[in-house]
Amino acid sequence: SEPSFLPETLAERTLANQISRHHDMYIGPAMWCLYKLTHPLGYSVRRSEAMEDLKIQFGKLEEMVPSSSSNNEQYLTGSTISIADCAIFPTLCFLGYMLPFFDWSESDLMGPKLSKWFKFIETTETGAKIKSEMEGALQKWAESGRWDTILFAGKKDTAPGTVFDKIVKKEIPSDIVYEDDNVIAFKDINPAAPVHILIIPKVREGLTRLREATTENATILGQMNVAAAVIAKELKLNGFRLVVNDGPKGGQEIYHLHMHLLSGKQMKWP
Repeated sequence: SEPSFLPETLAERTLANQISRHHDMYIGPAMWCLYKLTHPLGYSVRRSEAMEDLKIQFGKLEEMVPSSSSNNEQYLTGSTISIADCAIFPTLCFLGYMLPFFDWSESDLMGPKLSKWFKFIETTETGAKIKSEMEGALQKWAESGRWDTILFAGKKDTAPGTVFDKIVKKEIPSDIVYEDDNVIAFKDINPAAPVHILIIPKVREGLTRLREATTENATILGQMNVAAAVIAKELKLNGFRLVVNDGPKGGQEIYHLHMHLLSGKQMKWP
């Protein structure tokens, strides 16, 4: 007979609902970081933050799954397949294909209970079919270059670190005039104007220069401009200029994207 996907006990049915809700509310929304260029709803979340959140949510899922007390309890909530299995298994097939692109393995997401359960499901006829069909579709994505431009997959920041990394980590002193969770600004030690402030993203993530920016970086670029506005108001600047140098011919010396905020004198063009 066809499975009902409803466990026999109230406790198991409740757990199945809890796992399914956790999947839909927390795991599903975080998955974008492994296959989309930007957050689908436009939220200002860095990819690295979303990837860490994905790990956290699977850690919570691992805690929700009861330990098997017998060989019959092979499904997420016990001895009967439920909506929880139907939600989580395809998701892990989906994620499992993508993890190697990011130098992750299944163990980065699955604890021992989830891993044991997944191995059991993928050996069933239905599980094997689902996994095969999903991997076939994802293979077409890979062949089309889906991950070629996604940060941490096809696109990696392999450039050497800079002095700005040490400033962000407070390993060397700097005269900081502004700082929030994502942006830091400090006075240039070789000022080209009475007021000369450098504004940088705290985490470079491939932004060695402006030409490397993509839609993924729209949020941090906006936050840098907002920081400039806040600084100008706090310092009561009557006017200022923002400059971004790109590459050797653009006069760039440090390959960690930064803006120069210049003020305190009459600016000329160029």
